[in-house]
Amino acid sequence: AMIENLQHADYRVRLAAVDTLETYGKQAEAAIPALVTALRDYNKFVRWGAARTLGRLSPRQADLVVPGLMQLLDDREDPGVRVTAAKALEQYGEHAKKAVPLLARVINRGDKDYILAILHTLQGIGTDAAPALPNVAWVLSDRTQPPSVRIEAAQTLGRFGALARDQLPVLRDVMLNDPDEDVRNAASTSVLAVERPLKE
Repeated sequence: AMIENLQHADYRVRLAAVDTLETYGKQAEAAIPALVTALRDYNKFVRWGAARTLGRLSPRQADLVVPGLMQLLDDREDPGVRVTAAKALEQYGEHAKKAVPLLARVINRGDKDYILAILHTLQGIGTDAAPALPNVAWVLSDRTQPPSVRIEAAQTLGRFGALARDQLPVLRDVMLNDPDEDVRNAASTSVLAVERPLKE
């Protein structure tokens, strides 16, 4: 019944179906294809709810879900939909690795919450997200970004350890020259994390 309601003409019925399916937990797996279709709904609240519900169903049917969520990373109507899509992708971890090139491209196309969500998603994907690290370093070096974003970017590079060694010049520059003390400290800690595997 909920799958049928996802196709109802009234968006309020579709939204209620999404909300109900979210409460079903793992039992909602049969609705995943219909929820992926709902990611393209004209109503932003339906798209938002479908993305959140699919995030809670991870990693089920990742080959179907991840491309659907990727389409929302550049949703032009509502920033909240983009953030929710990024957070849902984070739940898929390594199963979302095909999203890495797109995550790298769109990392600077939103506000603080969006950038933070993408940084967390890259961390959640793990080592397969290493190709996006130059873009993370770019965020770190961009002083127009708020300190909280630059701190998270520095910490993201640190979590990748030796995989972030090509970003050491940016980390060192930020460590020495960033106007914000907390950002400098975060960069310093990450330099140690990146260099340590190299020394060992």
